[in-house]
Amino acid sequence: MPEIPWAEIGMPGWHRTDRIEAPDRSVTVDGPCPRCHHETSFRIEVGLPGGVGTKTQTTSGAPGASLPVTVICGCGYVHPDRPAESGESGCGAYWYDQES
Repeated sequence: MPEIPWAEIGMPGWHRTDRIEAPDRSVTVDGPCPRCHHETSFRIEVGLPGGVGTKTQTTSGAPGASLPVTVICGCGYVHPDRPAESGESGCGAYWYDQES
């Protein structure tokens, strides 16, 4: 398969990945990137419970439902044309994690 060049591009729709929500309110998303298809892992901290400015809106609106997460490819492969200042380690794609 030819290597996909780096491009900051949003992938339309939701993409299913494995998702772990920890008690510290961090979310780890593992799975294939929908653009380059390399395995990637992405971790984000979603804020303190009850903290000021914490987003609590969910895709379903149901109490206790999972927070939506924007995932950035971090596959670690060297994609051609990736700018040195990008600070990323993937193909540049980002997408929404589908709620479990």
